[in-house]
Amino acid sequence: MKFYYYKALPLYVILPPAITVEDERLKDPVHFKHKFDSWENLYKQDIFNSIKEKGQIDPNIACWENNRWRIEPGQARWLAMHYLGFKTQKVVLCVNESKDPDHSKFLSYEHMEVPSDEVRELFTDKRDHVGYDYIYRRWLR
Repeated sequence: MKFYYYKALPLYVILPPAITVEDERLKDPVHFKHKFDSWENLYKQDIFNSIKEKGQIDPNIACWENNRWRIEPGQARWLAMHYLGFKTQKVVLCVNESKDPDHSKFLSYEHMEVPSDEVRELFTDKRDHVGYDYIYRRWLR
């Protein structure tokens, strides 16, 4: 596995699953209310207020799944950043070179390769089932 950290990847380079740049649902934040409610239940705070006040604290996670590079997890964060007008996102791109397709198009953006034993340091939230723990459970243990 290789991990690449992007401090400022353009927001629309990698999107959540089942969403395209042309997706009409992106015009209506009410359509994704369930995602924002889920975030609030998990973190006990409003995602929009949190990101307005603090910015994007933890990176989104991007991986190859279902025939495309996508944000998974981090969908609610990506959607909130879209509605708040963010132009870039922090991302950890997770690449399994033996099975994932060519990821070279992402290497033209400023990034750094992060050794697997240092990926944890990119995240402030290390609880079960969020942030770093997703990477750990899926690729590192």
